[in-house]
Amino acid sequence: MYYKSLVKDMKSGKVVTYSVRLPKKVAESFEKISELMQINKSDFLRACIEKLCNDNKLYLDHADKVRYYIDYIRDRMSKISRNKIIVENGSWETASDISILMLCDLLFQWTDEVFNLWFNTLVSYKLLDKEDFPDVKKYYSDGLILVEDIGFILSSSRVQTDVKELIEEELWWDELEIKRVSLLLATKKAIEKYSAEKLVDEVIERTSEREGEPTVIVVNAKGEFKRSGSTIVTPAEYKKISEI
Repeated sequence: MYYKSLVKDMKSGKVVTYSVRLPKKVAESFEKISELMQINKSDFLRACIEKLCNDNKLYLDHADKVRYYIDYIRDRMSKISRNKIIVENGSWETASDISILMLCDLLFQWTDEVFNLWFNTLVSYKLLDKEDFPDVKKYYSDGLILVEDIGFILSSSRVQTDVKELIEEELWWDELEIKRVSLLLATKKAIEKYSAEKLVDEVIERTSEREGEPTVIVVNAKGEFKRSGSTIVTPAEYKKISEI
């Protein structure tokens, strides 16, 4: 059985019709529950589509700008002295996108500027509430990119999204892609507002205080993740100068 829903095409200003095919048993249940609950079936389908788009609006707005953000961050970081940030196994010109992303995650972890801009961005897109700040700050104290995200980041291909799995959550969003886009966006904004060198200086200051001796940021241009015991060493980490 087919159902149709009208959705406005934002580019042309026209209305586009999408058809949905349902198994007979589901269609019969849909008919009955729609009658019992007095739900307009077309409105219901349209509302589902609109929710998917609204929950992923941050991704929609910035997905096409990811290449620009990465190149911008790479360019600004390349101007910082090697006394503060070192690139191994290549150069800034050859540094992989994963290396840049993990450098942003290091800045996210150690600077208030990047974290606050990231948090405010998600609040503006209604993906977080202002009241969430203390809990979110604590949850992501080790960075935005979690260990379980690394396998997805390294994957070069994608398969079709499992719709049932997607809609089980309150927010129907692509969490990893929104992490990636929002992290790059927040870092780019922080560099524009404060400068790349200020962000790097803050990381060095805080990590040096933590380690009790001078530190430096090291970026692996190849984007390699390594294992050190039970710890994952990412392509962008700080190191004690005495260890280099």
